[in-house]
Amino acid sequence: MSSAYRIEGSPTGSKRERFYFATKAATEKDAAERNRQISAYGTQVSLGDVERTQAAQCWDLLWPFGASLIDACRFYVAHLEKQNGSVTVAEFCHAVRKEFDRRLEHNDRDCHSRSGKL
Repeated sequence: MSSAYRIEGSPTGSKRERFYFATKAATEKDAAERNRQISAYGTQVSLGDVERTQAAQCWDLLWPFGASLIDACRFYVAHLEKQNGSVTVAEFCHAVRKEFDRRLEHNDRDCHSRSGKL
């Protein structure tokens, strides 16, 4: 790449990003703006001592796997969504039986109507 200057980081906490610039001034200006945005976002969220401690503990648990807190949260939310959409075995069996009965009834009616045409 012909750009002589770059900034690099992971502002969203996930994937590292690189941005290239032709001049040092443009690089510094963009870096300052990105840092301002990160700082502004950080002031919108207030964590108490307990939450901060829990976040640090979570980070320690996830670090060996190369995962972030947002990765863990997305995984857990997906797990909960699947769990909330699940049914008990009894409910599933009842639904299957109901569908089988419906299909058998439909098949019986179809067979009777066809037998009169033979």
